[in-house]
Amino acid sequence: MINFRRENKIFLIIAIVATIPALVSKYFPAVDSPSHLEIANVLSSLLANPQEDFFSNYFELNPTLIHTNWLFYLLPSLLIKYLPAFVVEKIIVFLYILIFILTGKIISKLYQTQINIAGFLLIPLVYNFPLHTGFYSFLFGLELSFLTIAYYLYFQDKWQFTNSIIFFFLFNLIYLFHPFTFAMTLVILYPYSLYPTLIKYYVTEKFTIKLIPKILKIITQNSNILLYALPGILCLLLTLLDFDAVTSEYERDTFFQLLKILGGFYFLWSYSPLEIIMGMILILFVSILFMIILQKKLKRFPTEKKIEHKDGLILSWLLCLILYFLSPDNFAQGGNLNIRISVYLYFLMVVWLGYQIHQKRFILLIKYFSMSLFTILLIFNAFKSIQISNFIEEYTSVTPYVKENSTIISFNLIEKGLNFDDEVISNRRGIGHVTGYIAVATNSINLGNYQSTRDNFPIKFRSEINPQTLLIAEPPKIIEYNQTQGKIDYVLLWGASYAKNKELLKSIKEELNDNYHLIYTSSKRGLAELYEINS
Repeated sequence: MINFRRENKIFLIIAIVATIPALVSKYFPAVDSPSHLEIANVLSSLLANPQEDFFSNYFELNPTLIHTNWLFYLLPSLLIKYLPAFVVEKIIVFLYILIFILTGKIISKLYQTQINIAGFLLIPLVYNFPLHTGFYSFLFGLELSFLTIAYYLYFQDKWQFTNSIIFFFLFNLIYLFHPFTFAMTLVILYPYSLYPTLIKYYVTEKFTIKLIPKILKIITQNSNILLYALPGILCLLLTLLDFDAVTSEYERDTFFQLLKILGGFYFLWSYSPLEIIMGMILILFVSILFMIILQKKLKRFPTEKKIEHKDGLILSWLLCLILYFLSPDNFAQGGNLNIRISVYLYFLMVVWLGYQIHQKRFILLIKYFSMSLFTILLIFNAFKSIQISNFIEEYTSVTPYVKENSTIISFNLIEKGLNFDDEVISNRRGIGHVTGYIAVATNSINLGNYQSTRDNFPIKFRSEINPQTLLIAEPPKIIEYNQTQGKIDYVLLWGASYAKNKELLKSIKEELNDNYHLIYTSSKRGLAELYEINS
């Protein structure tokens, strides 16, 4: 019998240790995070005083709330006026880490008579590509999605009225965090709920064309999951019917690239190939286990005819696999769908394996293997957090020179993140949108906040002053924007001396000549240059 008290202590220790990379540095390196904090700051001001002159001149509340990831912003918008932005960011990351580890612990309750391997196999994923990209809404939605799936699996054989209320609440709450995680939860739980009936038909009747109407009847009649998720489904349909919100692209590179993404290797890649290697080891290990046990189970099935409801996870896994190949990479102004689907494929594999593997020695081997990968990745992420935070501190050193209630635009002139001479700090994740920290600290507006130009965030730039057309263009038209739409008080150049695109740098400097003057250059490496508009 599993010792739950001992396992509780283990997961508590893991949760505490897992917060180290977020503690060791002032700033947590998550590309979109400063933009989210900036949105929370503007949202807080607009909600407190809708007619407030400064922010209301540039922003408006997004009228299309039905497809915005607004639930995530409640906490930061409450805290951002009382705490520094980097502290609010740490609170968000702490909550994410604690809930992620707690999710692994809760999954252990699915396996009441054996050691929990699924929870341990999830732990190495805690620091991942979406986290370091700042996809907070997706990650909190992902955690709630996992918890909702686990809740259904645990109570399905002892369902009561209170379970229905809780499940309904959990299921539809996912949508308010992220529509994609809601859709994936539906994709997993609906076929899973149909599995026992469908497999009985497979066992008792030989499959013919005449059987198809019966199967379709089963699918339509067994619609309990659809009823539970009905509010979220209606919201999702209304979102998809909004023509402006739906854009899609199919991006498939080489077959090897496809396999890497499909296998989930990229889910861990934030900084360097080391994470890709760790991801490959983890995914290949789990996939081989999964395929070996599945092959043995399929081999026994024709003779044993043994139907287990938990095997419905295989049906859900197959559907997710098909969905991966059919889905675009970018859809409804969201990207990286392949990476997001791959983590569900991994989740379904480890949860199903938890029901199948009973040998104590093998379970202990899996636990030690998982914890070893987690430790390596944790040390690596702590090191990178310190290294990148050092650059972010140089970037934000311009903050004291920016006046309150100003407007600022920044241009990152270093390609592929943080590469200086022969020193490669990050192959993939760079400084990103750090200007958001400056905007929050000075209660200013970052005109480069791309999220405020989209439909799936709580605030939007007013159409008449939307900087997307002039400032995001290449080359940016700073003077034209000042003359026709708004006013840019400060221009921040990052890494001008390392710029590879000399034509872009030249065009920006020409825009600044006679209109702006240099007021500050960062002392560490001279990477940050702040220009103020002439009086």
